[in-house]
Amino acid sequence: MDDPYDALPDPAALSRIAIVKYCCGSEFIEIACSAASIRTIEWEDTHQPVTWLHCVAAHGDGPKGKKSATTMKLLIPAQYITSIEAGAKVRATRTKPAADVGIFPPEHPNPANQLPLTKIEEIIAALQAPKRKRKPTAAEAKVLG
Repeated sequence: MDDPYDALPDPAALSRIAIVKYCCGSEFIEIACSAASIRTIEWEDTHQPVTWLHCVAAHGDGPKGKKSATTMKLLIPAQYITSIEAGAKVRATRTKPAADVGIFPPEHPNPANQLPLTKIEEIIAALQAPKRKRKPTAAEAKVLG
Protein backbone atom coordinates (compact mmCIF):
# COMPACT_ATOMS: atom_id res chain seq x y z
CA MET A 1 0.00 0.00 0.00
CA ASP A 2 1.30 3.46 -0.94
CA ASP A 3 1.92 6.02 1.77
CA PRO A 4 -0.66 8.84 1.28
CA TYR A 5 1.89 11.45 2.35
CA ASP A 6 4.21 10.51 -0.55
CA ALA A 7 1.40 11.30 -3.03
CA LEU A 8 1.06 14.94 -1.94
CA PRO A 9 1.74 17.56 -4.61
CA ASP A 10 5.17 19.13 -4.26
CA PRO A 11 5.33 22.18 -1.97
CA ALA A 12 5.33 25.53 -3.78
CA ALA A 13 8.72 26.98 -4.69
CA LEU A 14 9.83 29.99 -2.67
CA SER A 15 11.51 33.11 -4.04
CA ARG A 16 13.51 33.45 -0.79
CA ILE A 17 14.71 30.82 1.66
CA ALA A 18 12.37 30.48 4.66
CA ILE A 19 14.34 30.05 7.88
CA VAL A 20 11.92 28.02 10.01
CA LYS A 21 12.41 27.34 13.70
CA TYR A 22 10.24 24.83 15.51
CA CYS A 23 10.06 22.81 18.68
CA CYS A 24 9.40 19.07 18.59
CA GLY A 25 9.20 17.78 22.16
CA SER A 26 12.37 18.99 23.89
CA GLU A 27 14.26 19.57 20.62
CA PHE A 28 14.60 23.00 19.02
CA ILE A 29 15.22 22.67 15.29
CA GLU A 30 16.12 25.16 12.55
CA ILE A 31 15.72 24.43 8.85
CA ALA A 32 16.10 26.33 5.58
CA CYS A 33 13.19 25.78 3.18
CA SER A 34 13.36 26.33 -0.58
CA ALA A 35 9.73 25.25 -1.08
CA ALA A 36 6.77 25.32 1.31
CA SER A 37 2.99 24.99 1.42
CA ILE A 38 0.40 24.74 4.18
CA ARG A 39 -1.66 21.54 4.05
CA THR A 40 -4.46 20.25 6.26
CA ILE A 41 -4.62 16.49 6.02
CA GLU A 42 -5.57 13.63 8.28
CA TRP A 43 -2.95 12.22 10.64
CA GLU A 44 -2.99 8.45 10.08
CA ASP A 45 -2.68 7.50 13.77
CA THR A 46 -5.69 9.47 15.03
CA HIS A 47 -7.65 10.09 11.80
CA GLN A 48 -7.94 13.74 12.91
CA PRO A 49 -7.13 16.65 10.58
CA VAL A 50 -3.77 18.30 11.23
CA THR A 51 -2.43 21.48 9.62
CA TRP A 52 1.15 20.98 8.47
CA LEU A 53 4.01 22.92 6.99
CA HIS A 54 4.91 20.78 3.96
CA CYS A 55 8.36 21.79 2.82
CA VAL A 56 11.60 20.96 1.07
CA ALA A 57 14.33 21.80 3.54
CA ALA A 58 17.97 21.53 4.56
CA HIS A 59 19.11 21.46 8.19
CA GLY A 60 20.23 24.84 9.59
CA ASP A 61 19.90 28.22 7.89
CA GLY A 62 21.11 27.14 4.46
CA PRO A 63 24.41 26.30 2.78
CA LYS A 64 27.38 28.44 3.78
CA GLY A 65 29.65 29.03 0.81
CA LYS A 66 28.16 26.06 -1.06
CA LYS A 67 25.97 26.17 -4.13
CA SER A 68 23.71 23.34 -2.98
CA ALA A 69 22.61 21.47 0.10
CA THR A 70 21.07 18.08 0.76
CA THR A 71 17.33 18.52 1.13
CA MET A 72 14.33 16.40 1.97
CA LYS A 73 10.58 16.82 2.06
CA LEU A 74 9.13 17.28 5.54
CA LEU A 75 5.70 17.52 7.16
CA ILE A 76 5.86 19.55 10.37
CA PRO A 77 2.75 20.22 12.48
CA ALA A 78 2.10 23.95 12.13
CA GLN A 79 1.55 24.27 15.88
CA TYR A 80 5.25 23.37 16.47
CA ILE A 81 6.53 26.39 14.51
CA THR A 82 7.94 29.24 16.61
CA SER A 83 9.33 31.55 13.89
CA ILE A 84 9.78 31.99 10.15
CA GLU A 85 12.15 34.56 8.66
CA ALA A 86 13.02 35.41 5.07
CA GLY A 87 16.51 34.38 4.06
CA ALA A 88 18.49 34.75 0.84
CA LYS A 89 16.91 34.76 -2.60
CA VAL A 90 16.65 31.31 -4.10
CA ARG A 91 15.99 29.89 -7.55
CA ALA A 92 15.76 26.20 -8.31
CA THR A 93 17.95 25.29 -11.27
CA ARG A 94 16.97 21.62 -11.42
CA THR A 95 14.59 19.29 -9.73
CA LYS A 96 15.05 15.74 -8.57
CA PRO A 97 12.39 13.04 -8.47
CA ALA A 98 10.11 13.18 -5.44
CA ALA A 99 11.50 11.47 -2.37
CA ASP A 100 9.88 10.06 0.73
CA VAL A 101 8.41 12.54 3.19
CA GLY A 102 9.89 12.89 6.69
CA ILE A 103 7.06 13.36 9.19
CA PHE A 104 7.23 14.90 12.65
CA PRO A 105 4.29 13.24 14.46
CA PRO A 106 1.81 15.63 16.12
CA GLU A 107 2.20 13.95 19.51
CA HIS A 108 4.21 16.49 21.50
CA PRO A 109 2.88 19.45 23.51
CA ASN A 110 2.73 22.73 21.60
CA PRO A 111 5.51 25.20 22.45
CA ALA A 112 4.44 28.19 24.53
CA ASN A 113 5.73 30.58 21.84
CA GLN A 114 4.10 28.92 18.82
CA LEU A 115 3.51 31.15 15.81
CA PRO A 116 -0.22 31.65 15.03
CA LEU A 117 -1.39 29.73 11.96
CA THR A 118 -2.60 32.92 10.25
CA LYS A 119 0.92 34.39 10.56
CA ILE A 120 2.50 31.19 9.18
CA GLU A 121 0.13 31.27 6.19
CA GLU A 122 0.83 34.98 5.60
CA ILE A 123 4.62 34.55 5.66
CA ILE A 124 4.66 31.45 3.44
CA ALA A 125 2.32 33.11 0.90
CA ALA A 126 4.59 36.19 0.79
CA LEU A 127 7.69 34.02 0.19
CA GLN A 128 6.20 31.82 -2.54
CA ALA A 129 7.63 32.37 -6.01
CA PRO A 130 5.31 33.43 -8.83
CA LYS A 131 3.70 30.32 -10.27
CA ARG A 132 4.81 29.08 -13.67
CA LYS A 133 2.26 27.26 -15.76
CA ARG A 134 3.05 23.58 -16.11
CA LYS A 135 1.19 20.38 -16.65
CA PRO A 136 0.60 18.42 -13.40
CA THR A 137 2.48 15.16 -12.99
CA ALA A 138 0.43 11.94 -13.10
CA ALA A 139 0.70 11.61 -9.30
CA GLU A 140 -0.45 15.23 -8.79
CA ALA A 141 -3.36 14.77 -11.20
CA LYS A 142 -4.46 11.68 -9.25
CA VAL A 143 -4.34 13.51 -5.89
CA LEU A 144 -6.02 16.65 -7.27
CA GLY A 145 -8.75 14.57 -8.92
